[in-house]
Amino acid sequence: MKFKSVFLGLMLWNFEAQATIDSGAAVLSRGNVVITVEDVERYIRDNTPEDDRNIILQRKDIYKEIAENIYLIRSVSNEARIQSDILDEKQTEWALQLNSDRRLMQLYLAALTKREMAKIDWETMADEAYKAHKEKYKINATVKASHILINTSDRSANEALILAKQIREGLTADNFSDIAKEKSEDPSAAANNGNLGYFSKGKMVKPFEDAAFGMDVGTISEPVKTQFGYHIILLEDKKPETYQTFDQAKEGIIKQLQNSLFNEVSQRKMMEYRRGEDIVINDQVLEDMKSKKFGFINLDSNK
Repeated sequence: MKFKSVFLGLMLWNFEAQATIDSGAAVLSRGNVVITVEDVERYIRDNTPEDDRNIILQRKDIYKEIAENIYLIRSVSNEARIQSDILDEKQTEWALQLNSDRRLMQLYLAALTKREMAKIDWETMADEAYKAHKEKYKINATVKASHILINTSDRSANEALILAKQIREGLTADNFSDIAKEKSEDPSAAANNGNLGYFSKGKMVKPFEDAAFGMDVGTISEPVKTQFGYHIILLEDKKPETYQTFDQAKEGIIKQLQNSLFNEVSQRKMMEYRRGEDIVINDQVLEDMKSKKFGFINLDSNK
């Protein structure tokens, strides 16, 4: 696409420096479609979660992508207005109004939530949640291991065991990765030299897991049988069970609490309207609709 684009150093733009940029300056233009700095700013506010915004905006060319996205939306919608004869006018009008109402509802609920957020000491609330549910922030014990696999798919279990024992005899911690690359029948060994990285309990088949967690760091196991064959394991490191500190967990806890508040505010507002004593439900009309197939009225005549 050939755009007349004026990016005005937007890749260096941050929200603290907004005042130095003309809100009406064109970021991208083509014919009568002009995307301004204000358009980009409002799109960001409307489409990126505030907590994640700084991370999202670090992506290369993100401002250009946003400007182009707004351009495409406006250009195609402009064409739709010109070619409106191919649209169902009544259905389009109804759908646009509903979508507008839905978005207004979302913005209003977000604003109500933000107003309540300002009244809360989030750090204190997060600290209370952390202490009450500390088990949620447990980091399981892990081990780091490498292995050499001799499979039993192409030979008997006894033949595989004999071969594994032969390989085990010459192994040391220093030559393990080289031998794994040369001898292991794990398809990934050629790329990772048998290195499995860190893993916690429940991530490997049980005989392998039991052997690895029962070893001392720097030792090499005897052949261990699993459904895949025989494994020779080098245990490289162990990390004991621990817990995230409050400072490590705080940001995530606050985000969860704020999401819960939004859901609470939304549900409260929905119930406020659902419980309206003056709501009139026409059961007869509902039964009439239910008894007929979809298309119970002729909308075509209203186009």
